[in-house]
Amino acid sequence: MNRIMETDATLITRAKRGDGGAFGRLAQRHSARAFAIAYRVLRNRQDAEDAVQESLIAAFTAINSFDVQRAFLPWLGCIVQRKSLNAIEKRRLRTGEELTENSAVSGRSPFDDVVRSQLAVQVRRVLAQLSPRQRTIVELVELAGHSSGEAATMLGISPATARWHLHAARGTLRRLLQTVNPQLN
Repeated sequence: MNRIMETDATLITRAKRGDGGAFGRLAQRHSARAFAIAYRVLRNRQDAEDAVQESLIAAFTAINSFDVQRAFLPWLGCIVQRKSLNAIEKRRLRTGEELTENSAVSGRSPFDDVVRSQLAVQVRRVLAQLSPRQRTIVELVELAGHSSGEAATMLGISPATARWHLHAARGTLRRLLQTVNPQLN
């Protein structure tokens, strides 16, 4: 078979049978888009490359659970998105959000940073209360900066469904955040 004409489904089927070369070609085909997703979230080339590598390893490990009838890139994109968001969280925990000279120059006081940090914790807690689909849509659109159409493609749903989930998630977030912090009206 001509390798240029191999479809994603063909490569995935071969990868499921243990053909590492087939998965390698699949990874090579989609690595630029995966990097773009990671870089958009992380804003750092090295971190984005690391997230893509971790994502490809995770995808290879889970390839047997992948439905060949679905598009590969949205599935890989979700993995990259999760790994990138995890990398941000790990970076925050590692650095402890230290006060730097740039913090003083930015005009933010240490008090502002504490309030912002507390709000971020509240938002994370509220996000965890959303359904997995709604949480993913919010993370893709609001946190990673994707359009609702891009999020729909990544999740393998229609753009209208993505917009509906985003609208419902925003309403739920607003309601939950107001119960946690009534000052957010």
